[in-house]
Amino acid sequence: MIVYSTALEFNSSFDDIVNEIANWLSYKLRVKASDFRFQDTKHFYEANYQQVDNLRITTDFPYMQSIIYTQPDSEIEGRKWTTEIGLRQIDNPMCRFQKDNKRSNASAESSFCC
Repeated sequence: MIVYSTALEFNSSFDDIVNEIANWLSYKLRVKASDFRFQDTKHFYEANYQQVDNLRITTDFPYMQSIIYTQPDSEIEGRKWTTEIGLRQIDNPMCRFQKDNKRSNASAESSFCC
């Protein structure tokens, strides 16, 4: 398994960052960003052999959210890429963003905890 990790801090609202992630995923899956319903507590979406799993931990400040995007590798059958995005609002409106990319075989498990 290969893991790439990035931690960023933004001075933007939590929902603005979630909307940007939804726009990126809508481009990747070729669907409308509104299909993801990231404001819901839990939501699963699947299209074109790709899937998005969303879990919003809290509904009030401080917000925390986990978004997991899984896609098959375009070159090697059975291999998949998993992008795990964790969001945590640390101040109002400061938001911490953690993004991990993992490449693994189909038999390998991947998990994410906020």
